[in-house]
Amino acid sequence: MSIDAARGLVSRYGHAIGLPELTLDEDGYCGLSLGEGKALHLQYAPEDEALLVYAKAGSFDQDTAVEAMIAICMANVPWIGSPGVAVGAMPESGDVFVSCRVPVQSLDDVDFAGLLDRMTNEIESWGNRITALNAGAPYRGADGAAAAPPPAEPDGPGMIRA
Repeated sequence: MSIDAARGLVSRYGHAIGLPELTLDEDGYCGLSLGEGKALHLQYAPEDEALLVYAKAGSFDQDTAVEAMIAICMANVPWIGSPGVAVGAMPESGDVFVSCRVPVQSLDDVDFAGLLDRMTNEIESWGNRITALNAGAPYRGADGAAAAPPPAEPDGPGMIRA
């Protein structure tokens, strides 16, 4: 595998969505606007022939930092609060990111389109969660138990079922 395989995935996806000029640049990067000031970033990682897919989902207010960080920690317990993606934050700025790293060889065109769709959904979901936290919504349910996470999708690209 090489960057050419990753470029092929991105290019075919671009053609399928009506953006025939979409491709990874000479550094293996491209970005897709999601509207509302959000962008999905794709970066080829030659050291392990993987594609890093990431985006900023939103920013938490400093007065909700503890609640946001607890929600993010809860999400990163496998399959509880995100369908196989990592959620992280920069505490100083409050920026919340959703990301995943997938070996290019594990992706075909259908898996790649599905990956970008799931990432887009997670970015929207986490943007909504952070907005709700900033508005005062609790990260826990009324009974003090952790709020129920959305259902997980454990059969994503690159997953091996044992």
